[in-house]
Amino acid sequence: MPVFVDAEQIARTWTNSRSDTLVGVGNPLEKGAFLNPPHGDYTAYAEIQLTGGSPALSAENPDQRASLSWLVYGRTRQAASDAAVALANELEDLDGRDGPGGSLLVADNVTAPLYTPDGPVARYLVSADLFLRAV
Repeated sequence: MPVFVDAEQIARTWTNSRSDTLVGVGNPLEKGAFLNPPHGDYTAYAEIQLTGGSPALSAENPDQRASLSWLVYGRTRQAASDAAVALANELEDLDGRDGPGGSLLVADNVTAPLYTPDGPVARYLVSADLFLRAV
């Protein structure tokens, strides 16, 4: 049975699947989530980064914990803030989701959006510990 999963890819897929409330035209995180920053305008988007984790919680419980950060950018500080708050709320409500290569079980330790400007560009940081299971 596989032990490792691509946590960033699963988080990106989950984030971009939230088209009813989070991602897409008319939603706060309009452009979606990426593993590398996109080129072009500053429509609200998130860049996902793995910041730590563990391959398995125990031999009996092979679930993986991954600490991830979403760097949420926006055209304005208000747009970035709206997108970061919406993302944090979606993470708090997460209760299991299958994705490519693994299942995203739950998010824990979700941080409130923290304003961390990137020079003149508005950016907020949202972090969470995700619990994943290889499939």
